[in-house]
Amino acid sequence: MWRLILLAVVVVTSSARNSYVVIAPSKVRANMDLTLSVNILNATGDVTVVASLLRGQITVVSATKVFQEGSPATLNMKLPADLPSSTYTLNVKGSGGLTFDKSENLNYNNKEASVFIQINKAIFKPGDIVNFRVFGVYSDLKSYTDPIDISIYDADSNKIKQWLQVTPTNGVIALELTLSTQPVLGDWNISVEAGRTKEEKVFTVAEYVLPKFEVDVVMPTYALTTDDDVTVTVKSKYTYGKPVNGTADVLVKLQNEFIKSMDSKYLQVINVKLPLNGEAKVIIPVFQVKVINPYLNQHVLIVIANVTESLTGNQMSGNGTVTLYDKGVKLEFPESNPKTFKPGLQYIVYLKISQPDDLPIPATNEKVEINIRVESDYLSDFLSDYSTSVLSLAIPENGLLTIPVDVPDYAANVYVTATFRGVSEELTLEKSHSPSSSYIQVRLKSGLIIKAGESISYEIKGTRPLATLVYQVSMWGAFV
Repeated sequence: MWRLILLAVVVVTSSARNSYVVIAPSKVRANMDLTLSVNILNATGDVTVVASLLRGQITVVSATKVFQEGSPATLNMKLPADLPSSTYTLNVKGSGGLTFDKSENLNYNNKEASVFIQINKAIFKPGDIVNFRVFGVYSDLKSYTDPIDISIYDADSNKIKQWLQVTPTNGVIALELTLSTQPVLGDWNISVEAGRTKEEKVFTVAEYVLPKFEVDVVMPTYALTTDDDVTVTVKSKYTYGKPVNGTADVLVKLQNEFIKSMDSKYLQVINVKLPLNGEAKVIIPVFQVKVINPYLNQHVLIVIANVTESLTGNQMSGNGTVTLYDKGVKLEFPESNPKTFKPGLQYIVYLKISQPDDLPIPATNEKVEINIRVESDYLSDFLSDYSTSVLSLAIPENGLLTIPVDVPDYAANVYVTATFRGVSEELTLEKSHSPSSSYIQVRLKSGLIIKAGESISYEIKGTRPLATLVYQVSMWGAFV
């Protein structure tokens, strides 16, 4: 969302002359503030900054403010409510103690507010009452309070009812529609217009009858290729809870991802017919699956059960799947791990150890082996490759490990390899780019869960002494 549009210097300890930083959003929205963060790092005197939002050669809005060196502040521009969809350019000029003239293109976002439509259920029968409510919020999460137009259309696109210029009460509009006894069946639509924001919600009107009984195929969350068999349970009960008596025709197939033809994509493993009194168990021998394909890692077994009620002959079906794995553990470096490191500063690696179904592994005294290898940024032979000692770490109950890595200042690449029960995973990290070869690091110390009114603590470290620290806090596209 945010874009660094003007930058003359990065290191706050630098004595570079005539330097400044301006930060602005990359998008503009109608009826919203466009706020710029301006920081004059070095100048001969006060600087007058003029910011203008241009549509072609036309100035849409502009603002002027005087800034002093070392005193960062904001410059606000109120955008008009009728701001049209177009290409916009932000131009920022400085004069006085520092002269500059820079421009940057901004994207237009026509979404003035977010509108939500909630209904009490997804399917309605003729004669039912459709209860729904509508509410909206601006980008700063304040309630939308302007009038809203609401229309309901049937499955043939006929407008059934409309409410025009309805003002929300405490931010919410609650309405209802009583369906006729012979409505048009199909997908109906609730259409809402709040200013320039439009939103739709679909619900279904249908003549439907609840099934007399249901079939559930209970599968294990995963299976191993080293197991002797896979046990599947077919359960069937009436809607009022009584078990169904009858027979279950169970078909087990192996999904073949390498065959594109639908006729050959699924290979039959077994097909059995069993008596059923509420439930029945099916044993699938793994060796029988391996006859079809000996390499089963990450292949999927599909089970389809057709249950026939003994009294009436009525049939219902259910299905389930299970994936086969060679190993019972999975190592994963989450995407939340940054892709780059900063030489001379600590890097925190997060490693997740779980079962193939993503659940934590059972408690164990076994430890995971961590190997950290650092490639040097120098060309000398004795520093061409550097490896730390191997770490052996205990696994916490939730399976998420935190691994601190003290990265030396000469590092060019870092490789973190985790090994557990014969499974290995590697994380490759590259060096962050810095023209001055100096780095700064900010870490949250207050914890991830923060309540309104609480103080937030940060830890800031740098590879050079920090004489001055400048920061800005933003939320939902605006500076706080």
